[in-house]
Amino acid sequence: MMMYRRYVQLYGGHVVNKSKSSFSTTIFNYCIRFFSSSAAPTTTSSTPTTTSTSTSTSISTTTPKSKAKAKPRPVGFWNNLKNQKEYMEDLLYNHLKCQTYSDFYKISSKDFSYKSAERLLDIYQRSPETIIRSLYPNHEWRNWLFAGGVPDFHWKKRENVLEYMDWFGKEMKINKLEDWYNINSTDFKNNNGRSLLAAYKDSVSRVMKAAYPDHPWRLWLFKKCGDKIWDDGSLRFEFLTWLGERMGYTKMEDWYGISKKILNENGGRVLVDRYGSSGDIISSVFPDHPWEMWRFNIKSFKFDDTVGRSAKKFMDNIGDILEVKSLPDWYRVWPIAHSLISPKFTSRYGGVYGMLKEAYPEHSWDEALLSRNRHTASISSSKSSSSTSSVSPNLSTPTTPLIPSPSSPSPSTLPSSSPSTPTLSTSPKLS
Repeated sequence: MMMYRRYVQLYGGHVVNKSKSSFSTTIFNYCIRFFSSSAAPTTTSSTPTTTSTSTSTSISTTTPKSKAKAKPRPVGFWNNLKNQKEYMEDLLYNHLKCQTYSDFYKISSKDFSYKSAERLLDIYQRSPETIIRSLYPNHEWRNWLFAGGVPDFHWKKRENVLEYMDWFGKEMKINKLEDWYNINSTDFKNNNGRSLLAAYKDSVSRVMKAAYPDHPWRLWLFKKCGDKIWDDGSLRFEFLTWLGERMGYTKMEDWYGISKKILNENGGRVLVDRYGSSGDIISSVFPDHPWEMWRFNIKSFKFDDTVGRSAKKFMDNIGDILEVKSLPDWYRVWPIAHSLISPKFTSRYGGVYGMLKEAYPEHSWDEALLSRNRHTASISSSKSSSSTSSVSPNLSTPTTPLIPSPSSPSPSTLPSSSPSTPTLSTSPKLS
């Protein structure tokens, strides 16, 4: 075998075979296995023994000390109320540093890992709130103030909603039910009412209707009522009925005095954005009335010197509103123009007649005819007689009730207003 050692050269474990024959190859492989097996222990033994010693030393120094296990409690330990109370006193006052009952609200299920009291939590359906209520029954606890909050199904009971609303009302200094219109969703969230709001689809009006269902809530008066409520035609009718009472309107013709500003200030901003003009809103709710749309438009027309509007442009615009087709038509609409256009717009021209001459100097105006038509219209208006035949056939038509009733089409006045709104003290009580 010694004769084949010269064919084997070991370079760092790499073997080079210089034999060519198959017999030599067999002997060569045998030698490799022999030398490999004999060399392994030599290599290992050549390693300093300090390696194993240092390794063991390193392990012993880095291994952390085992945590002492809590002493097991006897069976049935947590079923004893005295043991429960002693643990809670330790947890609340020593561990959580609570000083008042209000501090108890910050407790959570994670705190019961202190001294391994998860079993106590299991006994009370893993609800810290239930533990606190059971062990300290003499204090008036507020469910919504606990750190864990309350589940959504808690708010399905009206008495739970009322309990929160009574507390919330005192916090927000609510004196009467109408004051709730000034409350928004942020106020709820800032006063631990986030889960209540979520249970009613983040709608303040839904919460109010759930708490006080007998109160006639006006949805449009809430700060955020949503756009889709106006898809309901009955709600638009209810809104205008309420607004008419509020404005003191007693007949349909009074609606000509409504403006976008009035609608916006009374909760109708979405309607204005949707319809564009007050006339379109009114006519959509009361479509059976023969409205003269120009009478809505003239109320919103303003003359502004800052835009450099000339007398002709001003009169052209007025003529479009009054449906003036030719210059002689001004004789027909003269009483209307004279009564509706503010004197501050025409005083610099000496009245509407002066504006006509300034705007259309090429036309020969008959001032006597204009004055006669104006005088005739004035007499007709003062006596409340039939309308002028050549001016506006519907200008002096008999007044129509403000809200036509389907069963009785000609009531003379608005229905009596609803009884005074109850205050919080008269809100429904729990049964």
